[in-house]
Amino acid sequence: MFVYASSFRAPQGVSGHYEDYGDFYRCLAINEKHPGMNVQGKYCVIRAQVAPTFLSSEGGGATFRMSSEGRGPTFSVSSSSNVSWTEPKSNATESAAGAESQRVAVSLVLGVCVPRACTAHALLPARLNYSLQFCRLPADKPYAAVDYVALFILLLLCVLTVVSTTYELHNMFILKKEPQYEWVCAFSLHRNTRLLRTAPGGLACLHGVRALSVLWIIILHSSMQLRQHSVNEEETSESVSGQMYFVVAEGHLAVDSFFVLSGLLLVYTSAGKTESLSLSNLPRFYLNRYVRLFPLLAAAVLLRAVEPRLTEGPTAADRAKEVGKAPVVRCREYWWSALLHVQNIVNPREMCLGHSWYLSVDMQLYVAAALLLCVCGAGRVRWRTWSALGAAALAAGAATLAFCFCFNFLATARESPRNVTSFPEAFWTWYYYNTIVRSPPFFIGMLLGYALHVYKNNELSLPKWCIWLCYGAALALSMLVMVTEHPGTRAFFDEHLAAQNLQLGLSRSCWALALSWLIFACTQGYGGPVDWFLSLRLWRFVARLSYAMYLFSLILQKAPEASGDVNYFDTRTLLWRFCGDAMVTVAVSVAAIVLVETPLNTLLAPLLKPRTTLKPRTTHKP
Repeated sequence: MFVYASSFRAPQGVSGHYEDYGDFYRCLAINEKHPGMNVQGKYCVIRAQVAPTFLSSEGGGATFRMSSEGRGPTFSVSSSSNVSWTEPKSNATESAAGAESQRVAVSLVLGVCVPRACTAHALLPARLNYSLQFCRLPADKPYAAVDYVALFILLLLCVLTVVSTTYELHNMFILKKEPQYEWVCAFSLHRNTRLLRTAPGGLACLHGVRALSVLWIIILHSSMQLRQHSVNEEETSESVSGQMYFVVAEGHLAVDSFFVLSGLLLVYTSAGKTESLSLSNLPRFYLNRYVRLFPLLAAAVLLRAVEPRLTEGPTAADRAKEVGKAPVVRCREYWWSALLHVQNIVNPREMCLGHSWYLSVDMQLYVAAALLLCVCGAGRVRWRTWSALGAAALAAGAATLAFCFCFNFLATARESPRNVTSFPEAFWTWYYYNTIVRSPPFFIGMLLGYALHVYKNNELSLPKWCIWLCYGAALALSMLVMVTEHPGTRAFFDEHLAAQNLQLGLSRSCWALALSWLIFACTQGYGGPVDWFLSLRLWRFVARLSYAMYLFSLILQKAPEASGDVNYFDTRTLLWRFCGDAMVTVAVSVAAIVLVETPLNTLLAPLLKPRTTLKPRTTHKP
């Protein structure tokens, strides 16, 4: 009885949802002892590859005909978990039913609970055309080497944190003195939380841009995860064309905003400093950048690699076992490419962390841009720096257009389908993850950073008409980018190949130019209420966590997928899901920064400082 009760019922929803995973936990909890036998549950997931004819839908159930020619048995699924089959009565009846029915294509994903000694065939009718996806048994997750490594690292962090915190607190509150050995306090919770509360300096408006960008990405990923198992899939497809969700769907532009900020800060912090960037200390410059990014990235990779130990549910098997190239399997095979920032080149379709492609592209652009600054004198010669940065930005824009016209990417490829792997392979490999295609916002940010450096102490005086003209141009460019990606304009781009190539080739540059003016205006005193809003202190804390939030948000958002629970997609549910995802992400990010990033950066900082050699004092003879 419990075996049948734990299997699937009618897939919930009547608008495009054909999944029901049954009761996974109840199935695996079955352990009934009977005379001479012990019945245990085995949970299996099947995919019924059918193209049936839809006959009727009554009482929350559905009736299908398993043949597209109007013949064959009918398959009925009721909301009370009753599965019935009706064989055909006569050819005349079958023909009449086939003529009146409505043809639909259905792929049913169903959870089936069977006795451990049996197979799924024991419960399912022989006429059902299905493929077995996987089966699960209680405690069937074998421990891998990475699990023991993660456990050791976790225990080591706990011990170091307790010892370090105790040492600092003992010196401060009992001995009433500063700790003698600062390196022992590297893992102290008291010290690291104080450092976390320290407000970052720099350009105030950048905190707002960085914070809003990472929140935009989180709500985009929340909407994508919410749609994965929505019971109202057809209604969802209509609602995503609405104006509110359309703004959410444009969250991919926030990544271009990060590229602008990265290029800006690279130039702004190094231009004019003759000792900070030269060919002789370029390796140390790269190493410093790599070490600052490494701790949290390594923690995220390790978290994804041990995800089977942290999640459980009917769909967790895709992460726990080698079913194709599951994310867990990819992390255990290609962790090195993620840590070396080459995964978008070596294994673009088998990334460990799908969203970490941004870090790989950013590091590659950082390497090229730093070399460019060394060649042009790191800003010491203005005309040479302006020429080099301008030429790099123009070359990047021209290369992006060339890629788009060579490959003819679909302008509609950004539409988020139910299964993102249905995107064309060329779009992901040669456009979305391509370093050259992603480079225009970075080099535009470098131009902005040098402009901010030049006018750092001398504010640029602009007439009001010029300021309003620039604001109008920035608003027009940003709206043009978003309007050309609106679902209502996709039909136009599908019919005009040149237009869609221009749209994909120029959209990122246009967005970067609009954002660059906004930042420049805020730093030069022309921001008004925009500068006030972006410079609010509430953004500083989120901006401090932005890197960690970007890394861990999608991992945490994907974790509930293992349960196989269904959702109802609407605006209210999306907002609640976003608030929950943001709060959990902030909590995990704080823990990661306090326990991992800050301690390791503190210990490695002395090793990355440039060595200073004392020149011998020369004495002049009389």
